[in-house]
Amino acid sequence: MKNRPLRYQAEKASLFDLALVVFSLIAALVVHKLLFRFFPEVFASFDMFWGNAWFYIPLCAIWGIVFNSSDLYDRLADPPARQILRVAKLSLVSFAAVFAFFYAMRVHNIPRTLVGLQCVAAWILVSLRAAWLEPRLLAAMPLHTVLAVGRNPAAGGLAGWLHHPDHAGRMQLVGCLCDGPEGAPRGTPRLGGTGDTAKALRENVVDTVLLFSDGLAQEEMNAVLEAAETQGADVWLRPVSFTDRVRYLPNLDEIGDWTLLVFSSPSGNALWEMAVKRMMDIVLSFLLLVLGSPLWLAIAVAVACSGKGPVVFRQRRCTLRGREFTMYKFRTMVADAEEKRGTLAAANESDGPVFKIRNDPRITRVGRFLRRYSLDEVPQLVNVLKGDMSLVGPRPPIPSEVAQYDDWQRRRLSMRTGCTCLWQVGGRNELDFDEWMRLDLRYIDHWSLALDLKILLGTVWAVLRGTGC
Repeated sequence: MKNRPLRYQAEKASLFDLALVVFSLIAALVVHKLLFRFFPEVFASFDMFWGNAWFYIPLCAIWGIVFNSSDLYDRLADPPARQILRVAKLSLVSFAAVFAFFYAMRVHNIPRTLVGLQCVAAWILVSLRAAWLEPRLLAAMPLHTVLAVGRNPAAGGLAGWLHHPDHAGRMQLVGCLCDGPEGAPRGTPRLGGTGDTAKALRENVVDTVLLFSDGLAQEEMNAVLEAAETQGADVWLRPVSFTDRVRYLPNLDEIGDWTLLVFSSPSGNALWEMAVKRMMDIVLSFLLLVLGSPLWLAIAVAVACSGKGPVVFRQRRCTLRGREFTMYKFRTMVADAEEKRGTLAAANESDGPVFKIRNDPRITRVGRFLRRYSLDEVPQLVNVLKGDMSLVGPRPPIPSEVAQYDDWQRRRLSMRTGCTCLWQVGGRNELDFDEWMRLDLRYIDHWSLALDLKILLGTVWAVLRGTGC
């Protein structure tokens, strides 16, 4: 998460990169036109303007989404080599996403050489911004002065925080106001007690008051806030007593006349990214259902001929916050599979509440093929359209499994469940139950649109290899 002095710089870098992507597209169009004159057998003719101008918007939008969903703008102070490598990875992801978009939309009149030229140009331009221009802009930023106020600012790890690479050289601790026994960090002047905030602000240039609330009474905190407001300084409140114990990110919200401090997962704070995620779910699931309809119909006929029972298997599953819904799958087992489950309990190969048998005798011959290539899960695209699931997210558990979860495992239900996630791209059945849960929690804690795209691409490869359950 960006510290506040760098947030404005990060937003400027994001807008500048979007402008560079647009410029790279213009440059690619011009270069492609010139190369067509000299190498017409390699570079196809292309209407640069009105005929195909529509594709410029989704191309630039995809690049913007991928870059803003990454940690590129959270790490502006990283070494140039690391920045160039990070931009290269994001450029490849954007390039692949643009190709996937064209393939899904059946766009064949856009030269792939043009998209390749644009990708190379964007990587070069953004790398120059990140590795050459950004360090100079950061060096030109004025020092952000900080006044620490609290019982024991030294006990809060203030010195270590200021010497972190994200802050070092850009923030200056002008002094501390403290009443506790540990006092100010070594080398930092003590300017008085917590009641001297107004005096210290008048006598020093202070951009921000860093307020440690631990041990302070409400009246003392109000006095510090009022003094800072009078002098026009920002206040960063660090509620030490409880925020150190939670992973969630704090944010402010309002209900009526109340101002609330809200703690949410990364997905809960990324509202527009979640809106884009939902849009991707709708568009991609609809396209997959429509474009693959002949294959899905053939699978339905094969399932119907494989034995008694419905073509589509329905089962109650859990999603966001434990809400139940009906999940759809192509039937892969015999009709009385649920009744036979009790007799197979001793053969369960899972070490948790999940029931899994590698060579389950209840699976039909058609079902085994469908499971190998994950084709049995195609009807879940309907669940995605309905909003019960997402394309990417922790797999939806059965309610009886959720009832056996440990407390830490229930956090995997803090995000909408999905058709695929990290464990399916990686170990699949080779993972034990706890590791499976930890991978889901890692996905939740580090969620981004770029991670979703990476998982989707990895899922395609896993399906083609036939590593399904």
